Amino acid sequence: MARPREFDEQLVLDRALETFWSKGYDGTSVEDLVEATGLGRASLYGAFGDKEQLFTKVLDHYMTKANAMEAAPVANLPAKEALATLTASWVSGMCPKDGPRGCFLSMAGTTGASAEFVRDTLLRVVGTRQKLLAKIIARGQQSGELKSSGDPAALARFLMVMQQGVSTGARAGLSQRELAAAMKEAVDHVVG
Repeated sequence: MARPREFDEQLVLDRALETFWSKGYDGTSVEDLVEATGLGRASLYGAFGDKEQLFTKVLDHYMTKANAMEAAPVANLPAKEALATLTASWVSGMCPKDGPRGCFLSMAGTTGASAEFVRDTLLRVVGTRQKLLAKIIARGQQSGELKSSGDPAALARFLMVMQQGVSTGARAGLSQRELAAAMKEAVDHVVG
């Protein structure tokens, strides 16, 4: 009979997330993960598999948290407020007071020799976010709240490109104030 786990899986995933986020996939060693999670190597492998399997579980954990913070809170807001709320949450999420800066998924999906296995997840998430943005923009255009008459899908893609720029700027050390101002300009362009 297998012994019950004697650790908090969510806490272990959070600690592994912070480690991968700080060092990148390729820069994170199994020893880094052992140290960060407090689990022994055998326990880590037994519970999560190898480094790639753990990383995949960390990605799922990250996306569950990110999705919960995005779609539901803006579903019933007016379009302008929904766009402002979403983009503000992106900026604040990428500019914490401590810990890694930038978007974990963007960093994970675009860097390192081993990043190829993450790109499909990145593309899926970007696609989901673009659809959400396009839906909000189309709703705002139909109600007359947004003056812009541009293609909702193209405007959503523009905001996603800006979000990736915010992630890079955050990773480079730009302040939350600077990045929030840039994102506001982007939203103002979309609003019309």
